Amino acid sequence: MKIAVVELGGCGGCALTAYKALYGQSGQVEVVYFPLAMDAQELPSVVDCAILCGAVCAQDEDTVAHLNEIRAVSDKIVAFGSCAAVGNIMRFFVRGNREPQPRQATHSAIRAFVGLEYAILGCPPPQKSLKKLMSLLTSADKGRINTYEVFAGIEKLSCFDLLDDVVARQLCMGCGVCEVSCPTRAIGLLNGIPEFTVERCIRCGVCYASCPQVTKMLRARQQSTDTDT
Repeated sequence: MKIAVVELGGCGGCALTAYKALYGQSGQVEVVYFPLAMDAQELPSVVDCAILCGAVCAQDEDTVAHLNEIRAVSDKIVAFGSCAAVGNIMRFFVRGNREPQPRQATHSAIRAFVGLEYAILGCPPPQKSLKKLMSLLTSADKGRINTYEVFAGIEKLSCFDLLDDVVARQLCMGCGVCEVSCPTRAIGLLNGIPEFTVERCIRCGVCYASCPQVTKMLRARQQSTDTDT
């Protein structure tokens, strides 16, 4: 597969993680476009899979136009990292200017501008997640639940979603996966129940995506959909 890796607006950590995950996989994937580390700056006319990182500033016309160009030449798009997938901490980057006229700069996830097929959460995501997705894309086994497709359709996530869908419904097993996965240590277990420090939450959604109970819910939903079909 011919792969493009593009940083649209962020710290660059996800783009470098993606490149490291793909580097050296000769015979499986070929990175043909990566402006951060390659001399070639021209977008190819055909890309099998574009891995997009970072949130997009709605007022940055050049970036929005480039994003649409990438969508036009790419068969599949992967939002790699929580900024690209659900906005993450970039949602907090709102800058206003009231003179001489009201205007503001806002950042949003990729799906607010173009459609995408897959999303991988993380700040940054582990390399193995991208390697697994690349393996799925070349696999003939279509019966496996693909959570990457599910998360591509979710607009935003935070610790409140985990609270509503798992903890408040008394589904939490006290396994501590959410606590371990949180990149900002916004979650701690108290008597086996997650406690949230909302001021530390950056809305990356990693706790939600990592929860075993969420995986069960997604699997049950997928099975129900397959049965109805």
